[in-house]
Amino acid sequence: MGKRYDYQAIKQWVKRIYDAYGFSENDSAIIARSITATDLYGIESHGVQRLAMYDRKINAGDIKVDAVPEVICETPVSAVLDGHKGMGQLVAGKAMRLAIEKAEQSGVGIVSVRHSNHYGMAGYYAKMASDKGMVGISATNSNPFLIPTYATQPFLGSNPLAFSMPAQPHSFLFDAATTVVSLGKIEVYAKRGKTVPGAWAVDESNEISKDAKKLRKNLSAAPKIGGMLPVGGKGEKNGGYKGFGNALIVEILTSILSQGHLSADLGSGTVKGISHFFTAIDLHLFGDPGEISESLSVMLERIRNLPAETGEKIYIHGDKEAAAFEDRLKNGILIDSETVKEMAEISEQLHIPYQMYL
Repeated sequence: MGKRYDYQAIKQWVKRIYDAYGFSENDSAIIARSITATDLYGIESHGVQRLAMYDRKINAGDIKVDAVPEVICETPVSAVLDGHKGMGQLVAGKAMRLAIEKAEQSGVGIVSVRHSNHYGMAGYYAKMASDKGMVGISATNSNPFLIPTYATQPFLGSNPLAFSMPAQPHSFLFDAATTVVSLGKIEVYAKRGKTVPGAWAVDESNEISKDAKKLRKNLSAAPKIGGMLPVGGKGEKNGGYKGFGNALIVEILTSILSQGHLSADLGSGTVKGISHFFTAIDLHLFGDPGEISESLSVMLERIRNLPAETGEKIYIHGDKEAAAFEDRLKNGILIDSETVKEMAEISEQLHIPYQMYL
């Protein structure tokens, strides 16, 4: 399963890695904070587990260390940002900060992004807005993983959508892929030698497979072998067309609005660059923000207190993340041995001493 490691030590280790790549002190700190905060929230698929992928992309030139994101189209309430293949966490952070600034001035800010990279946890950016007392929305496309209903090859990405809004005792935070799970979760299962517990993806024969290592290998190939199922699964009986439709909406908000690359065209050849979408909405547009937030808090508490199945507890989106955050901040973040090995190998290549962080 892995071991617990001190959050501050791991964050410092990650920062030193990005310092060594050539990022500025400030940018390295932003990247390290975003990546390790994801582990604090218990989203292990998108935290330090992703360092090996980022390392490959930096070395291949797919992530440009010296990239400067550029606003190429702008109004008082909107903007299109070209990431110029920069580190996704940096491009996304700038885009959401711009959306928040516009919302502070005009009530709403909408920023679409093209030519970026994997940005980690979608909810991290939505929560940037809710931390400012606003509604936050974040979405991204990705390499092609999702097989549309009745198709036999992937076309859309895992295309997650996140939504956050201020509430008590913590913000409401929904963050989910439009595939049954993200690729990162399959990678975590493969690293831990675990079998996939559900109908998450299909193999080269379009048959559901539960072999995590095989699925990781197939989905890392170019072109992809097999693919991932939309929320609702194969066909229409359990609503798979709904997950497919939600993935299409994310694709429209990201690649179409920004005029970036479609998920279908990424992941092989020379076409590179992921697209994102961010929105910040000032609650003052609808009345008193405190009253609106209180109404949300009361509703969520009513749901938590509904009669539950025997032995079960009702959770609201964000509850588990908030609990994980408190636990891991105090007791350390959980990292599997394969990921620690990957981090050590990256450090050795960059001539960074790392034993003091373990």
